Formats: sequence, structure tokens, C-alpha cells
Amino acid sequence: MATAIEIRRAAILAHERALAERVARLVLPAPPLSAWEVLLPFLLVFNWTRRRQARDWIAANHLVTKKLALEAACDLTRGSATPAEIERRFDSETRALLERDLGGVYGDSIREKQIAEMELLLSHYARLLHIEGRDHAALVRGAYGAPGAYQEFLDRLIAAEQEVMRAAAEFLGERSDPAFVARLRAAAAEARTSAAETAFAAGR
Repeated sequence: MATAIEIRRAAILAHERALAERVARLVLPAPPLSAWEVLLPFLLVFNWTRRRQARDWIAANHLVTKKLALEAACDLTRGSATPAEIERRFDSETRALLERDLGGVYGDSIREKQIAEMELLLSHYARLLHIEGRDHAALVRGAYGAPGAYQEFLDRLIAAEQEVMRAAAEFLGERSDPAFVARLRAAAAEARTSAAETAFAAGR
């Protein structure tokens, strides 16, 4: 039988996955069908598959820090890790992520922003894990009490996420795609901003 922490962890992860997928859809919305796609169905399938792969990549990258922070929060809540151990884990995990994604090189500025985001998420997830509830909306309502308090946290999280994107864009320089980064930042902010309304509307 699943423990209360496992049930809450699953609810939080399901929410973050759904939000990541929404971000990906906002960044890469489905375009209207072209005449060629109507006449040549295989072209429609090819374009859909390529867009699906790109969306999956965006969603997976958006989720990375969330999943790491959630596992750390679960370990803290269970008592199987200390804050000092979590701090060391965040340091090594961010190094490994950037070395993998950036071909063996990384910028400390990106790592610092990632760790700041993960620490903010760690506190948030630990707060949710101590609340009675079986779905994300119930956990949020129990943890924050009012939409304004939750929105205040989301504003801090949006700012932290955007700091990571800004640091990555600055590090990549000319290799960065400013238009894509702008769309990603706007999509992440839009998806996060609607979360407070959704959570508290469910309890009315």
C-alpha cells in the first residue's frame, strides 16, 4: 500500500508533468493544416511526430530541476537525508546535468541559478508533503490557505526559472536562440500564473 508521502509525491509530480506539457504546447502550438498535409497524409504524420518530439524535449527539460527537488523533499520528509546532504546532492546533480547537456563544459552562473530554483522548490514541496490531501490542488490549498499566498510563491518561482533561462542564454551567447528563449519564458510564466486560480477554484 502506498504511503501518504508517496501519494502526495505522485500528485505533485503529476501536476508538474501536466504543467511542463502545457509549457511545451504553448511554445510549440499546432499550426493550421497546410494544403500539402491534406493532400499527403504522410507529411502530416511526419510533421506531427517532429513537433511531438520537440514538445517532449521541452517538457523533459522543464521537469529536470522539479524532479530532483521533489525527490530531495521526499527524502527530507522521510528523514532519509539531512539538509547538508541535500545541499551536496544539488551541487553534484547540477554539475552532472550541465556537463552532459553542454558537452563537458558548464557555467557556474547557470548552476547557481539552478540551485536557487531547486532550493525554492525544495521548501515548497516539503510544505506540500506535510499536508493532508490526495491531489495537488488540495495540497496547495492546505499549505497556502489563500490564492494570494500561493501566487506570491509562484511569482518567486517564475522569477527563479527565468533567471536560469537568462543565465543559460548569456552563457551560450551567439548559440542561443533569443526568440525561442522569449517564448519559453512567456509560456512558463503563463502556465505558472494560472496554477493559483486552478488550485483554489477546485475548492469552491
